[in-house]
Amino acid sequence: FFDVQELPATPIHRENNPFRHIPAPKMKEPPMFDGDPSKTANFIGHVKMYIYTNRSCFPDDTSKICFLCSYLTGYAFTWALPYLENLDTGHIDICMLSFPLFLEEFHKSFGEVNEKLNNETKLLRLRQGKTPASEYAIEFRRLSAGSGFNDAALLCMFREGLSEDLKDELA
Repeated sequence: FFDVQELPATPIHRENNPFRHIPAPKMKEPPMFDGDPSKTANFIGHVKMYIYTNRSCFPDDTSKICFLCSYLTGYAFTWALPYLENLDTGHIDICMLSFPLFLEEFHKSFGEVNEKLNNETKLLRLRQGKTPASEYAIEFRRLSAGSGFNDAALLCMFREGLSEDLKDELA
C-alpha cells in the first residue's frame, strides 16, 4: 500500500495514466448456428472470441453456455433445450456448469464425425486450379493444421497441388 501524501501534486493526464480503463475491442457477435457440421468449428471460434474479449460479461461457465445457446436455431436449439429447461431447478445437468464439458458435448453432436480424416481427404484432393497461389496456400494451411501429416508429406502435397503453369515458372 502507499500513503496518499506520497502521490504527486500534479494531476496525471489521461494519456499518461497507467490506471485508465482500456475498453475491449468491439467484436461482431457470433453468427446463428443451425447445426450444420461444416460450420461448427467456425461458430465455436466466433463464440470463444466474443467471450474472451468480453470476459467481464461472463462471470461463470453457465453464462457462457447460455450465450452460446442464444445463437442456436432450429435443430441445434432443440438439442440444447433439455440442458436449458432445468437451469432454474435443482436438477441442472453437469454440462451446464462447465463450458469445456458443454463444448465437448456440442462437438459430439454437431462436429464433423471425423474432422481429421475429412481434413486429410480434402488436403489430398486440393488443387490450385485457376485460383491465385495465395488463396491456395491459405486453404492448404487451414486444412493441414487439422491433419496428421508431417512437414515432409505436407511439402510434397503442397507442390503436387500447385497448378502446372506455376510449377513451370518455378522450374
